Amino acid sequence: MLSPIPAVLAPDVWVSIGLISIAMAGYTGALAVTLSFPSDVFPRNLVGTVWGLASMGAGFGGMIFTLITGWVVDHYSYTPVFIGFGILPLISAAIIWSLVGPLVRQAPPRRAQT
Repeated sequence: MLSPIPAVLAPDVWVSIGLISIAMAGYTGALAVTLSFPSDVFPRNLVGTVWGLASMGAGFGGMIFTLITGWVVDHYSYTPVFIGFGILPLISAAIIWSLVGPLVRQAPPRRAQT
């Protein structure tokens, strides 16, 4: 997911497209892991609430990042945007790891005997 950084600096357009493709594959893989994250971290009765809040935050974040990206491209170039999007996964992983801490596997709930 760091490949947008060299992609924006690549001398050939095909190299840049290849690196962006690698980044998109990385984001897709990370999204698949992230989708199951709330059910791994939060109790079963809170997963829907967490998903709702996370989806709302994603919507607002998308709006804000779209505005910021447009402003940066208008005033500077695509280079800082690609560098920022290359570094952003590292920042988010550091935040998640520092806030959540180690996950401990718990035993599944026992079913009632009939």
